[in-house]
Amino acid sequence: MYKREFKQLTLVDDFYLPFGGKLDAENRWVKLSNAVPWFAAEEIYANNFTAANGSPALSVRSALGALIIKETLSITDEETVFQIQENPYLQFFIGLKSFQNEVPFDSSLMTHFRKRITSIDIANVSENLRKQYRKILEEREQLVKKKEDSSKASTTKSSASEEPQGVEISPETLLLEAGPEPLPVVTEAVSDVSQPHVRPIVRGKAGAKVEFGMKLSLSVVDGWSSIEKMSWSAYNEGCDLITETQRYCDREGYYPESVHVDKIYRNRANLQWCKGHGIRLSGVPLGRPPKDPEVNAERKRQTPQR
Repeated sequence: MYKREFKQLTLVDDFYLPFGGKLDAENRWVKLSNAVPWFAAEEIYANNFTAANGSPALSVRSALGALIIKETLSITDEETVFQIQENPYLQFFIGLKSFQNEVPFDSSLMTHFRKRITSIDIANVSENLRKQYRKILEEREQLVKKKEDSSKASTTKSSASEEPQGVEISPETLLLEAGPEPLPVVTEAVSDVSQPHVRPIVRGKAGAKVEFGMKLSLSVVDGWSSIEKMSWSAYNEGCDLITETQRYCDREGYYPESVHVDKIYRNRANLQWCKGHGIRLSGVPLGRPPKDPEVNAERKRQTPQR
């Protein structure tokens, strides 16, 4: 069972410290707590539970917050719980109302947090954050445009009259003069990609026959990185290009003008699909490069135009 909380909000001034004082609003964990879209993550996290049956689960702020702390500090599950127990800022970050000396939960729950918050969920939360940021930029652009229009109108009114006239300042203009308050922005999406023991994966490469670690597929749009796929299986990443490009079209409403990829993505199927959708795929042409150094250099110079 999962009980929703009102947008997972916790005010820094309301956090109770038994030994006196208040938390610093400029602390990095306080700023990060204001930047993470907890309410969007809760909508996704709550789908793992029923509405009425079972014991109440920990909030999404405790689950996702603990995973963010673990990856930010690069520590183990056990050390994550101990750090939260000792640090009031970390307790505030995971949504506690006051400082407590007891551990908030057992370290074994970190495994369940990772199962319930998948890479796709992290990608959806990151996408929600990117949409919010775009909305903020659009609102600021509209306010700046209103300010410019208001300035032009007041200048025209003053020049048309023989005597200087007073200019009426609207609340919107006062807001622009003061400047909108800076909003915290998360520039990195956090996801758990580490494990204490990782099995070796046979890649079949000449330089590295066996490699360790998962295959992580990322897409970068306007400086925002989105996790497209995470897998521990040995497969050809070139098969992901069409799916990920189509996902971009579903988000933005149109296909990108160009896609910059590694050469493993430049197979005939992807080249044909991109050509059919008017997408320029970066990289050198297929086939063996020319032996002539000058021709090969000219071929590389023409690569961005392909």
